[in-house]
Amino acid sequence: MIRQVFDKRQAIYVYELPDLMQMLEEDKLNMRDISKEQVRQIRTYIVDNLMSNNVFLPPLVATTSDSSLTEEAPKCLTIIDGSHRLKALLSLPSYGERLIFHEDAEKSKIGFALKYAIPQITVAIQVIEGLSEIEANQLFLDLNTRGKKVALSKRIAYDSRDDINMTTNRLLQSNKQLQIAGVEVE
Repeated sequence: MIRQVFDKRQAIYVYELPDLMQMLEEDKLNMRDISKEQVRQIRTYIVDNLMSNNVFLPPLVATTSDSSLTEEAPKCLTIIDGSHRLKALLSLPSYGERLIFHEDAEKSKIGFALKYAIPQITVAIQVIEGLSEIEANQLFLDLNTRGKKVALSKRIAYDSRDDINMTTNRLLQSNKQLQIAGVEVE
């Protein structure tokens, strides 16, 4: 287990997915209300990128009533931010089982990959000790409303998953007239 302490009240822990599944079964993992569609979208992202090992999810944020954060990870968490990501991860075992028995051989292959990947999946969670419900709700709002949006020029410059962005970048880099006119890449 990896643990990074920031101060006496917060630390980052890395949980294995099977441990989080057990915590959920034991009612020691509380999450916010979720949108099934958003969970489905995140799960699709995970499954689509699992084979290439390109799944990137930011750490979840949680609070615990455990009296002190120690080397051992807290056994009871309330998720402040990341309920959709966590629910998507927790849905992988049942989704993988369904895929294993799918008629399409490619989907079946993905199901088996999921089955063998699940014990290896880890989730980073920033745990903050002793937040009240009001403080946790305020932190959730701050995390989801005060974040700076990435400028459109940077999204075009850096998002290689979008064909239009890639075409735009090639055009801006190769067209001398656009460069002379001062059209910025960023």
